[in-house]
Amino acid sequence: MTEKPRPRARGGAALRARLAKDRLPLVFAVMVTLFYGVGTAAAGHVLPGIVGGLLGGLLAYLVMREAEVRQRRREAERAGRPPPPPREP
Repeated sequence: MTEKPRPRARGGAALRARLAKDRLPLVFAVMVTLFYGVGTAAAGHVLPGIVGGLLGGLLAYLVMREAEVRQRRREAERAGRPPPPPREP
């Protein structure tokens, strides 16, 4: 049985712009993870540093994404448009 090819998504430029916008929270989360993990590991607590760094990075990413969503909602309300639908993670 052959599988039908998936239709290509339109708007490659829009996708690239969205990925570029999503890059900032991701880069920030990676920086938090690395700095916290390395700093704690340098103090002699390797495993808690790794776990704490991962959790801190995840929290930083989620907080920045939520701030971005709230900012877009405020901008939409000011412009008199309906708010954008929530994005899938």
